[in-house]
Amino acid sequence: YVCLAAHHNMSVTAFEPIDANFKMLRDNIAANNFYGQCKLVHGAIGDQTRITKIYGAFSGATLLEEKTTKPKSMFQVTQMFRLSDFQLCKEPTLFLMDVEGYESEVLEGAGGLVEDSTNNSWIIETGGKRLSKIGRRMSNAGYSLFKIGVHKLIELDNSDLDSTDWGGNLLCVNLDIDRLQKLVSKYE
Repeated sequence: YVCLAAHHNMSVTAFEPIDANFKMLRDNIAANNFYGQCKLVHGAIGDQTRITKIYGAFSGATLLEEKTTKPKSMFQVTQMFRLSDFQLCKEPTLFLMDVEGYESEVLEGAGGLVEDSTNNSWIIETGGKRLSKIGRRMSNAGYSLFKIGVHKLIELDNSDLDSTDWGGNLLCVNLDIDRLQKLVSKYE
């Protein structure tokens, strides 16, 4: 996603805690000559700034020991930051989050970024019991919620958050009604 966004001339700040993934990301940015568009932070994002363990490797690594599918002995030590520790741009920003069960903690550490629904949009990989809590938080902050389906956006309301037991990507946007209808119609 970093290289895709950079290819479209977007500025990117990427957080990657896994050593091997960070090296791969850094090498891909160099191979594509995206030096000026990308900032890389070798660390995790959460609700506090501290040193912590991350369990697993490559994709599926998690800060939650109970969520790992790998042996508990398979971990590395990494730095954790809050998003609010960084001065991120004031222009409209899309946050893409894939943190394997740590979504609520990341949002807690985001400071006012969640509440700034005028400038910020989010794609959050989540599901199950976490969907209700995260969806309500984003809805209360002024976002419209959509499940990103195969070639389709499915608008969600609060009743969907309670009855839906799916895993996938949740799109949180705050658009005026015309722009919202255009977005949805693009994927119908």
